[in-house]
Amino acid sequence: HKKTKGGLTKFLIRWEDKTESWENISKIHNMFSEPPESILDYASGHDLLNHRDCQWLKQFMTGSSTLVEVIGHRDYQGNIEVCCRFDNGDEEWTSVKEILRDGDKD
Repeated sequence: HKKTKGGLTKFLIRWEDKTESWENISKIHNMFSEPPESILDYASGHDLLNHRDCQWLKQFMTGSSTLVEVIGHRDYQGNIEVCCRFDNGDEEWTSVKEILRDGDKD
């Protein structure tokens, strides 16, 4: 994804015919009655659901939650993990390597 000069979010879309194009999230909103699962996954995984032009995606998320805080860390089988608490009360141990790898996708 990228931001335009006006601050709008664009996604690089790979179409069925294998072509690619940068599309404004509002155009995607107008094209689909419900966004493709890949858009939801990407937006959620890259913390875009709270951006003003992506907030409409939240209504299509099932079981979505927001990270509230990191409440602990541990060494698990030679990997550093952090325990994340979400706004729905769930807690999840996540590898720091995984978090850093996901962050590199931006």
